[in-house]
Amino acid sequence: MMYQNKHTIELHDIVAKWRSNTPQSNRSMKNHRPSKKSKFKQGYYDISESLKYSSDESCIYRSSLEYKIMLWLETNPNIVAWVSEPFSVPYKLNDKQKNYNIDFICLFRDGRIWFIEGKPYGQTLPYSYGWDMNKAKWNAAIEWCSMQQENVQFQIITERFNFYV
Repeated sequence: MMYQNKHTIELHDIVAKWRSNTPQSNRSMKNHRPSKKSKFKQGYYDISESLKYSSDESCIYRSSLEYKIMLWLETNPNIVAWVSEPFSVPYKLNDKQKNYNIDFICLFRDGRIWFIEGKPYGQTLPYSYGWDMNKAKWNAAIEWCSMQQENVQFQIITERFNFYV
């Protein structure tokens, strides 16, 4: 981490603990580089001046919504630390074991921790494209959050989220 403060170190330590305690957790998404051929805006978020980013690893956005979430995480005064794609949570879909890569984790000034999934609103509606997979991933994340000692909540942020509050 280029800039370390007590909050980024705290979140880094929490994530390291979770990563070590989560079976089949892997870092596969960090190996998927941004694609110029994608229909979504992708790239590397510049963390060189970040006072809140809590990892030494690169920070990749895979859509314009994820980029907007990163800007919000970095500029919101109530958020003291954040990280992107820190680890995955196992889930089952059609009797197959899979891994759900968490988009973001953030630590609020009051101690709350959010697992954040950035998803277009249309893909959060029942029976929309990818609904069965999304529902399985989100249920696994909600269950995982409920088992943690820390105050962890799962949040889905869409383009309808009020980033200015």
